Amino acid sequence: TKGYDYEAVLSKGQYAEEPLGLGYIASYCKKYTDVDIKIIDAHIFAIDKIFSNPDIKFENIEKELIDSMVNYNPDIIGVSCLFHKLAKHAHVLIGKIKKCLPDVKIVIGGSYPTASPEHALRDANIDLAVIGEGEEAMLKILKFYRGDLKQEELDSVAYMKDGNITIKPVKKIVMDIDEFGVPERNPQYLKKYSALGRHFFDKIKDNDQDVIATITSSRGCPFNCTFCISVKMWHRRLRFRNVENVLDEIDGLKRNFGIKYLVFNDDNMTINREFTMKLCQGMIDRKFNIKWSVSGGLYVPSLDEKLVDMMIKSGFNIFTLAIESGSQEILDSIRKKVRLSEIAEKVNMLRKFDAYIEGYFMLGFPEETEKQLKMTIDFSAGLDLDWRCYQCVQ
Repeated sequence: TKGYDYEAVLSKGQYAEEPLGLGYIASYCKKYTDVDIKIIDAHIFAIDKIFSNPDIKFENIEKELIDSMVNYNPDIIGVSCLFHKLAKHAHVLIGKIKKCLPDVKIVIGGSYPTASPEHALRDANIDLAVIGEGEEAMLKILKFYRGDLKQEELDSVAYMKDGNITIKPVKKIVMDIDEFGVPERNPQYLKKYSALGRHFFDKIKDNDQDVIATITSSRGCPFNCTFCISVKMWHRRLRFRNVENVLDEIDGLKRNFGIKYLVFNDDNMTINREFTMKLCQGMIDRKFNIKWSVSGGLYVPSLDEKLVDMMIKSGFNIFTLAIESGSQEILDSIRKKVRLSEIAEKVNMLRKFDAYIEGYFMLGFPEETEKQLKMTIDFSAGLDLDWRCYQCVQ
């Protein structure tokens, strides 16, 4: 909440990637309305300003950001806040925006308001909070502010009314996610994510000018892990796009932006084995010649030698394994459906192939003892991994 660590930013230590959620909302709303929409990625905006002028004050970066909004003069501003860790700063920024644009309507979305709408709406500057998926919800919000819908007809939202918080849960989940189209992308931003920010592929990419893109081929996960926001965001509904549509989007990214690396942000991609096999075969047939991976972690039991071989032939480069803990008791407690013995077997199987392996681990579950935490450290050290990534739960 004190801004950016300039030293970290200038050494390319600040993680940055495309805000696909905003891109999807923009393209979907433009499909059904004539509303003028502009996406500002405040994160890469700030990183770019620091690189351009390492002496710039953080307050001046914020002022430039808000000035760009004032010049655009919108009726509605949607703010994406993906993490509770960023909530305080999001509220501070929203307050500053309201001072300059007192009549603007502010909508907040993302994992933070989805999990904690009551907390988000304590901020009187926020008019509506989107809960879960944003495309349909935002389209209805636009229609509401145009007078085409009543507030009571909104869903997947929360708002204050007569001093009380009203939460309207989702009425219908869009099962055909190809309806959302292809996310809108900013060509200038796309080049800067790799050139200025730290990225998942930094450890293997050739140079900072290589363009990296992010893509979504599915939404949701059928599991119910206690630590994961996916349950609230997607309601345990696993929905996959048409393979050909995904391949067409990749083809467009290659032709229009010259991407060399592609990261899928799916929650649980390989659990649909048939889909993954078709996708890999399509990437081979179309000769994309790109390196790709999945940033969110792969479900370890879903991997077998035939699938892994096909993935690598299509350009898959880093196997990110969502292992979480080295204690079977903790794995059972957090409802992670995997056995420690199976994890070790799968890592050994992957070592037969020419690819990198990264393990994802979590430390500090509420019920976790110091002994169990050390078990995770020891278990991870005993696995033949190229990288071990540890995250604090709390």
